[in-house]
Amino acid sequence: MAIGSDSMGTDSMGTDLLSKNKSVPILFRIAPPAVLQVCHGKQPDEPAPDNRLPQIEQGQRLMGMRTAALVLLLATSLTACGGSKDKARELVDISGAFKEHYDEVVETTMRDYSPRYMAVMDEEIREVVEDKVPFDEIRNLRIDTLAAQLQPDELNAAIRAHDNPAQSKDILNNTPEGRAFLDKIFDAEDTVENTFQALLKEREPAILEALDKINNKRLNG
Repeated sequence: MAIGSDSMGTDSMGTDLLSKNKSVPILFRIAPPAVLQVCHGKQPDEPAPDNRLPQIEQGQRLMGMRTAALVLLLATSLTACGGSKDKARELVDISGAFKEHYDEVVETTMRDYSPRYMAVMDEEIREVVEDKVPFDEIRNLRIDTLAAQLQPDELNAAIRAHDNPAQSKDILNNTPEGRAFLDKIFDAEDTVENTFQALLKEREPAILEALDKINNKRLNG
C-alpha cells in the first residue's frame, strides 16, 4: 500500500508525498533563487525589483535559467551523503506517485505543443519531451534532493510508514524522526519541482528543434 492511500487520513503522510498540499498545484512553480535558499535552510527573500532593461535578450534569460538549474543540481548532489542517498533511493523506488507525476507533466507539455504541430502525432511529441528530459534524470534529481535535505532516520520513518500502513500515522506524527520528515518533505519536493521546471525551460529549444524537423519533413514531404 502506498503512502498516498486515502485510508490514512488527509493531513498526515497518509497523503501522497507529492500532492499533500492540494491548494498549491504540483505543476511547474519556478523560483530558482528562493529554491537555493531553501536548500541551505533559509527562508526565501522577498523578490527584488526587476530593474532589467526592456531590451534584454531571450538568450540571456535562458542562460540565467540554465545557470540556476545547474547550480541547484550541483548543490544537491554535493550535499547528499551516502546513508541518506541509499534511503532516499529506496523511498523513491517504492512509491509510484512520482512516475505518475512525471507522466502528467509530460502529458501537459505535449498538449501545449500539440496545436502548434499539426503534422506531428501526440505520441511523437511525448517521445521527444521524454527524450530531452528523461525520467531517470528527474528520478536521480529527486533522490539527490531528498538525500541532501533529510537525514537517514527521517527517510527511514517514511519507508516504515509505507511498509506498515496501519501504523503510518503513529510513525509519522508521534516519533521525532517522523515529524522531522513531515516538516522537511514539502520544501524538498518544491525543490524538485522548481528544478524540473528549469530543466524543461532550458531544453525547450532542443524540443522545438526536434518537433520542427518532424513537422517540416511531413509538410514538405
